[in-house]
Amino acid sequence: MKIALISLYDDYAYAARFLATYLKANGHQAYILNLKTYAIKMFSYDTNELEQFYKTSTATPLEELRTDGIILCPYPSPVTDIEKNLLFNKLKEIQPDVIGFSVMSIDIELTKALTRRVKGEFPNIPVIWGGIHPTITPEESIGVADIICIGEGEEPLLELINNPQRTDIKNLWFRKNGKIIKNELRPLEQNLDRFPIPIYGEDEFLIEWNKIEELEIHTHRDHFMAKHIILTQRGCPYSCNYCAHVLTRQLYKGQKYIRRISVDKILNEVELRVKQFNPDGVCFWDDVFFLNYPWLTEFAEKYPERIGLPFGGYAHPQSTSEEMIKILKPAGLSFIAFGVQTGSEYIGKEIYGRTYPNEDIVRLAKLGEKYGLEIVYDIISNCPYEREEDLVATLKFLYELPRAGKISIKKLRFYKHSRLGQLNKPLINLDEDTYFFYNMLFLLMGEPNIPQGYVMALAKDDFLRKNPRILAKLAENICGYHEKIKLAEDELKKTKWKYQNYTGRGLLSYTANYGKKKLPKGIFNALKNLFPKKVRETLKS
Repeated sequence: MKIALISLYDDYAYAARFLATYLKANGHQAYILNLKTYAIKMFSYDTNELEQFYKTSTATPLEELRTDGIILCPYPSPVTDIEKNLLFNKLKEIQPDVIGFSVMSIDIELTKALTRRVKGEFPNIPVIWGGIHPTITPEESIGVADIICIGEGEEPLLELINNPQRTDIKNLWFRKNGKIIKNELRPLEQNLDRFPIPIYGEDEFLIEWNKIEELEIHTHRDHFMAKHIILTQRGCPYSCNYCAHVLTRQLYKGQKYIRRISVDKILNEVELRVKQFNPDGVCFWDDVFFLNYPWLTEFAEKYPERIGLPFGGYAHPQSTSEEMIKILKPAGLSFIAFGVQTGSEYIGKEIYGRTYPNEDIVRLAKLGEKYGLEIVYDIISNCPYEREEDLVATLKFLYELPRAGKISIKKLRFYKHSRLGQLNKPLINLDEDTYFFYNMLFLLMGEPNIPQGYVMALAKDDFLRKNPRILAKLAENICGYHEKIKLAEDELKKTKWKYQNYTGRGLLSYTANYGKKKLPKGIFNALKNLFPKKVRETLKS
């Protein structure tokens, strides 16, 4: 039997890859069709391009804030008619017995449209949806697809492929003859070692830029190096209100939700990926890597000899102990990321469902600093429950924490059935300029060249508060200014304004052109003091 698994804007395709590998191991043919790559696109604050995008797109991608603009990830570039035809021509060539879609909420409208076309052109081939969207919205999803999979899909899909006439398969709902057949959930698979290591570059295709190409390791090594994922476990011990786990774990009450692959099996996979892709380091994509001290101890003993590359993963203030970091650091641990999310105890506890105090975050951050790890802080922005005092609390909290190598800020998204949308709490909905002002300050807190006390001074400036776009331009130009100054030192000797022309929109140019006219004297003087003496002399006139 043959199945075609379609992944939209996600050529990481981890779930589809896992399913395809399992079906292949059981004697079936499985094809992965990636329609569009997982790409990002920057939208400048200086244009209305992003506003225009949302007027014409039904997608709801994640928004990550940078000093110079907003990044959409993934960026849902329009699927052209040529690309749609390439997809359907490939389906005609494959002649699958089942067609599956890996479905996420951000591109649900495109998935619906493609499903309708599949059913029109291949009326006798059943269409199955899997993924987080049908798992949390089964009633809506079964109204479009012929079959939906709720929860994990290896065994249900195998049973379906073994006998497509069956309608009694656990985890699957069927729409047949105008009726909905809702089968119960099966228990979670506890032994993840029984599943084979996911395959890359075998019967896999990418449709992008009006062409289709087969992805093979020997021809697309760089592509797979950037797009491969290694997970050591399934599940998460926490139930944050903004996360899908708070919904999916409710399906499996009384069961062991967190299941981990054995250390030896994981190292077998890492060894394979190193051989295939030759990466500089290893990132473990688990929701929380720092769990299960005995597992980590065994990992720390075996990883250096078998792999020996720098590695990192996601930590959590409640689960990550100093003992864990102490044993992993000699093994190659070089970076950690974890969620700060907010500095407000109210937002953390009452809105996001956090069960621990800020002191636990401080403890983890100081551990990262103590052991010389690169640290990434995750911040959630634009939460409609936030008061301004909550934003101030976050800024002050970032000031108290050890400085991060990066601060990642992502706008909060409300998806259907999210617990966040069901809270009986007052909605504040601050104006966009207020959110923008604080978001820029948060980003500046992560800029290593800028004193954090200086950022706190900017926070008190009424002029910048009323004109937050100037703060954005300031933030954009401050970042990396030391490198620009170094490059321009020879030019400075020739003429004081040569440097301005040389760097284009560098911070010095911004300060010289706009500072005296538009910035308060105190801010202007503070800006000047950021530069070396020879550069400050060019700002005297």
